[in-house]
Amino acid sequence: MAGSKVTVRVEVFHQQRLLAQRVLGLVLGAILLGAPANVWSQTAATAPEVKAELPNQLVLASGAGSQIDIDQKRSQGILARELFRQAFIIAAAETNNVAAYDLNLGQRGPEGCPQVDLKLLANPGLVFQLSVVQGTPGMQGKTEHLRPHAADSFSNRVEEAEQFSRGLFGVMLEKVARRGSPTFYRNPRELLPQVPPLLADMNFVSQWHAAALLHEDIEKRGYTVHNLAALSRAYSNLGILTDRHFHPTNKVFRARALLYAQRMVRDGRAKGLAHETRAYAYMLLGMPLLALEDLLAIEGLKEEERQGMVGLAPLMKSYLDFDYLALEPDRHPDSLRQLATLLSYLAREYSYDDNAKAIAAMKVMESMPQCYRVVAEISENRELGTARQATGVSPLLTGATLYSRIAKLPSLPPAIKKLADEGLVLTTGGGPLGSHDVRAELVLRGKLIAALQAADGAVGEQQRLTFPTLGFLLSDHSFMEVVRLAEVLVHKLAVPLDPGFEVFEPIYKPHPYSYVVDSYRGSLELRQVAIGKAKQESCANLDMNARALLPVIDGAQAAMVGQWSQTRDKLARQTDMTGADLSRLFSRLPQAPGARPDQLAEAFYETWPNSTLARQAMINHNWRAVKLDLDVWINRTAQEPLLTPALAQRLIAEREFEKAAQMLEQSVKLAGSFEAYFQLATCYQRMDKKLDAIEAFKGALQLPDRGLSRAKFNEYIAREYLKLDRAQDALPYAEAAADSYSEWGLRVAGETHEILRSWADAEKYFKAASLRYGTTDWYRFTHGTPFGDYEGAREFMRKAALDDRNGRLGVTTRAHLLLLSDKQEVAADYLQRQVQQNPRATTLRLLLASACDQKGDAKARDAALRQILADDAAQKSNLNHPAWDICHIKLAEAILADVEKGSRGELDPQAIDAASERAESDDGRIDLYYLAGRYCELREKKDLAKTFYLKAWGNDFVNYNTRYAAGERLERMGVDARSILTESQKKLYGDAVASSPDAVPAAEPEAEKMPAAEKPEAQKPEEQKPAAEQPAP
Repeated sequence: MAGSKVTVRVEVFHQQRLLAQRVLGLVLGAILLGAPANVWSQTAATAPEVKAELPNQLVLASGAGSQIDIDQKRSQGILARELFRQAFIIAAAETNNVAAYDLNLGQRGPEGCPQVDLKLLANPGLVFQLSVVQGTPGMQGKTEHLRPHAADSFSNRVEEAEQFSRGLFGVMLEKVARRGSPTFYRNPRELLPQVPPLLADMNFVSQWHAAALLHEDIEKRGYTVHNLAALSRAYSNLGILTDRHFHPTNKVFRARALLYAQRMVRDGRAKGLAHETRAYAYMLLGMPLLALEDLLAIEGLKEEERQGMVGLAPLMKSYLDFDYLALEPDRHPDSLRQLATLLSYLAREYSYDDNAKAIAAMKVMESMPQCYRVVAEISENRELGTARQATGVSPLLTGATLYSRIAKLPSLPPAIKKLADEGLVLTTGGGPLGSHDVRAELVLRGKLIAALQAADGAVGEQQRLTFPTLGFLLSDHSFMEVVRLAEVLVHKLAVPLDPGFEVFEPIYKPHPYSYVVDSYRGSLELRQVAIGKAKQESCANLDMNARALLPVIDGAQAAMVGQWSQTRDKLARQTDMTGADLSRLFSRLPQAPGARPDQLAEAFYETWPNSTLARQAMINHNWRAVKLDLDVWINRTAQEPLLTPALAQRLIAEREFEKAAQMLEQSVKLAGSFEAYFQLATCYQRMDKKLDAIEAFKGALQLPDRGLSRAKFNEYIAREYLKLDRAQDALPYAEAAADSYSEWGLRVAGETHEILRSWADAEKYFKAASLRYGTTDWYRFTHGTPFGDYEGAREFMRKAALDDRNGRLGVTTRAHLLLLSDKQEVAADYLQRQVQQNPRATTLRLLLASACDQKGDAKARDAALRQILADDAAQKSNLNHPAWDICHIKLAEAILADVEKGSRGELDPQAIDAASERAESDDGRIDLYYLAGRYCELREKKDLAKTFYLKAWGNDFVNYNTRYAAGERLERMGVDARSILTESQKKLYGDAVASSPDAVPAAEPEAEKMPAAEKPEAQKPEEQKPAAEQPAP
């Protein structure tokens, strides 16, 4: 009976939303303090009352391990947890007057400060568990459970969390902390004059400054509608400006923004301002339908109820409607101009058109260099030129714009003030923005971060935002800059980080994930250490921004796939069903792990139907639903150039070529994009309109380009002409692609000159690609043909194999080169690590067996071969077992059989030929013959080995790693393998083979004498400089 009374009263609590704060708290407290055991339970018997005084301060732990109920139509990620954690902190600070510090904001509290943790579990609704992690006498250290009414929508969950901040959490806090006087509303007054300019500055330091001043104002003089609205807005701005950081501090800020806005709406004061404030919070969170509900509510208010609004509604409506023209900054007052600039960019960010996004981002960087959020996003742009520029200038822009904002903070400790003043002098020397001494600034910034994180103070007497929080944000931002720069240099530009990258150590070494950057800097051994540390990360308090934990080793290696997938799934499962999170999920993790992609796409579309990215998610992942209303989608998409390519791609897959072509032709007339022209050319190719495809590719060359798109389309055109045997027509486009000095551009230029029999020019381009990117192009050209500086290319590859920091060579290529260099020990150790990470790769096991055989370790050789047979036995029932694996298994059986006979190297050529027939491709066949030959050669069966090597060498341009290894083995036996041409080579080189290779001028060794290297401005010597030495934009 008592339980039913509590249930009724809790339901009454949910219905009476307009009751006064204090009355609600008292009523609810009276109910719960006398509630029976089925509402409150304890894990152990109730302890006797402790007379010791409870503390008036505490630290709230991270809440890691919370498990929110999973439902694709409801929020279930970190934000869901933070809504209740931050409601608990608001209850502590403003209802119970307890100094509350948040571990998720890098706050630690004073020495000896008690620490409690609040976790949320599914049961099936929400279950709160409050436990004392580190307490003092008098604190009840038992875990308590509260089962509230489960919210059935995101907005209801926000309402529920705000309600608990007024009552339920206050009661829970009385178990662990001394209650003080709550904060009340005071007479309305204007904002502090310092706040509006800070709110207008789209920089997280300024927004943190504004929020800290407002907390101080509330603590001293109580709530007003103006300071609550401004506080919510500051937290919303902090949320969007930090949502690319590793730690999910943006979820903390967004939760606070929603809770303060909801408090205003609930209290009913200044209704217009309240709804405007909540709409702003929902808008920047990516919940446009909820934001529009608030904007509609404003339209229904009386004039006097709209008093006090700050004029955000028109700008928000333009953003939610993706009205690019209305978002132009010049159309808005100075106080909103930076916000309009940011929103104009964000509207374009939620699309797949990287070029349009890059152009918009560059405008933001020019007008608002202090808006680090935009630079952080385009640092991951798929356009290499854009990503390179963004990552190069990001540390410069931070250094140039940071210290002036730090120096303005009140109550700075003397040590921090001194560092800020030094930074101000260093970065404002009168030169162009970013022309300061970068090395000195990075050292100074590292000291500033450490000083902020070690400081005890805050702005004024408030403790909600302390200096360690600012240090935490600056540390995460600086670390992110270094990670993005390392990714671009290593994975996109193939530039080793050492020497020179140590300049960034002051700002990334103290970060808890510094090993991610270290993994890019050194050898494979360092990468292995990084992988080990990454595997130990629980990811319980990280969201998908921390995906840089995943590729701590070269992402091209198959060994990373399993760990990547597992960690990616962990991060994605903590995604909230908000537009902000879903847009990142579908733009960065297109496979949408952790749930069915079609359901996530539908949830995204329902959340943000006007978003181009949401509609594209539907096309890509929920095509079945789109097809049900295809004509409507086609008519709507025809007017949206950013969306047309995705729909056209689907139509092409459905073989609806005419329909796709008509839609794309109309789209490129309205506003062409590189993707639209690419899909149009693809459509023409499928319709066998080869010349029309070339013209479509050429159409894209007229578009503005901030990256390598135009160069890529030049490559497309060149390759189309080569398919038509029109190499002379291909040449100008191939050389234009090479002007970008990209790997693929240099390669297509080399191939074109090779077809035109311009041997010296071909070698120059291939050599440029190898010297710049560490590829095998130069070696492949000189070894597989009778031309060029073969000895020079071979020596270059030997050195590259010993120092392959960037993993550009690939596993098998590096292994072959190490073995050809008689580095058996290095090769065996390297292959052993690769086999451990990818145990199903029989090719790697055979190479490992060969390496062990070459170094004389028969036991390790036989173990590797037997493991292949054991794996085969375990996979007999697998219908997808590759046939080329079977031919390798036959080789392992043959070698082990020969070992049983005394390891004489007497492999049966007919048995090996029979095994080769089981291969699906020449790749497997070449591996088979080469490894058989190597086994025989090591046993002095040279004639038999030569037979196998010749069969490996005689295949055409496939598996060149193993083929060329066979060629080198033949040369060591006195066979001129380079003179033995395949049918394709005979057709390509013809009578040119009659000329001696020595008569062909060798390529000039200096990189600066290569024809394409000097042409593009981007390839000047500063290309090779560390990012810290790049010139300012």
